[in-house]
Amino acid sequence: MSIQEIASLAEVLGVFGVLASLLYVGRQVQQNTLQMRVAASSDRLQMFLQFWFKIAGDREFAALWNKGDSELSTLDEVDQLRILSFETAGLTVWSQFFDLHQAQLLSDDKWKEQLRDIETIGQRESVRTAWEFNKSRFSQSFQQFMSKYAE
Repeated sequence: MSIQEIASLAEVLGVFGVLASLLYVGRQVQQNTLQMRVAASSDRLQMFLQFWFKIAGDREFAALWNKGDSELSTLDEVDQLRILSFETAGLTVWSQFFDLHQAQLLSDDKWKEQLRDIETIGQRESVRTAWEFNKSRFSQSFQQFMSKYAE
């Protein structure tokens, strides 16, 4: 075998090596994306339960949250701060899920569930007030998205 033939054979083997490496990296990226989607879904469930358990598990807070829907101005300053802080935390969660959806790490079905929450809960007086106080803290894209729900 001549040097030329050996060089050609090495070049062909190199191409196969590169292809095998690309296939391996592609598979790793798919697995990583799947793991990130599972983690995002798990995080969403955890946050959802944490918020609803706060309301369901604390009668006083449930009454406060109820008043945040349309009687925010009747609450004293401390209770207004409590409910607006709670709603701001919710807005932060929505922002995170918006970012995950934009990065295609949250499935369309999960995003539709989240969107239903945003459409309904976003109409609450306390959410709208919390949004007005805090919207500048969020990304421009999230601000634009939320403008149709909380303004």
